[in-house]
Amino acid sequence: MAAAAVQTIPGPERHVDGLAVPSGVGANQGVIKNEHIQRLRPTPKDTPISEIRRRLKDDGYIFMKGLIPREDVLNLLPELGRHRAPRARNLATGRHLQLLREPAPPRRHRAGDLPLSEKEVETLISSHHLDNYLHFLDNPALRQMVRDIMDWKKELLLRRTMLRHNPPGGVSTGIHYDKLFMRDGDAFFLTAWVPLGDIAANGGGLIYLSDSVPRGRASEDDFPVAQPTLRGLS
Repeated sequence: MAAAAVQTIPGPERHVDGLAVPSGVGANQGVIKNEHIQRLRPTPKDTPISEIRRRLKDDGYIFMKGLIPREDVLNLLPELGRHRAPRARNLATGRHLQLLREPAPPRRHRAGDLPLSEKEVETLISSHHLDNYLHFLDNPALRQMVRDIMDWKKELLLRRTMLRHNPPGGVSTGIHYDKLFMRDGDAFFLTAWVPLGDIAANGGGLIYLSDSVPRGRASEDDFPVAQPTLRGLS
């Protein structure tokens, strides 16, 4: 399970296993108590596949840095910036990054206020069809890692992607697990979250709920019993 964390309240850092853990991290429901926050366990990209599969089974996630070349990620940002602000096409790359990271104006980026305008909705949707973005989805290292984890010889590509924009001061995506987007099929889903740029521990991103795999399976097992007439709904 995951929720995007976009709010922090300044406070002293503490350290777990030698790494700084910020205080004041929160989401829609409020600030999370410090004792409930830990850093994700990193998995180097050259870890044996058997160990990667074991960690995925035990932890419910794989936190891997450097799988996709850094320049491939950073090269995508100017394209998204130009698409969001066409009048800024001639500005430097740094300005494009600022456009993507600027704080949310009051009452913007809140689910209850969408759609903001037909043009803004059209821009958001069409971002998923940009040539550079579609090329990014075909990154061979990412695709190969998925095949290795799942032990697939080949795969049928169903383009199901979502560009998330969590600006400071905005409202995050609520806690969920990804089967709610595809309500049928096996209870296990492997979803790749790719941060587009450098994100500090207190700068937004994802929070994963520990021991979420058994929670999700229990929810799936209980659903048809509790709601036998609502198969396929969440």
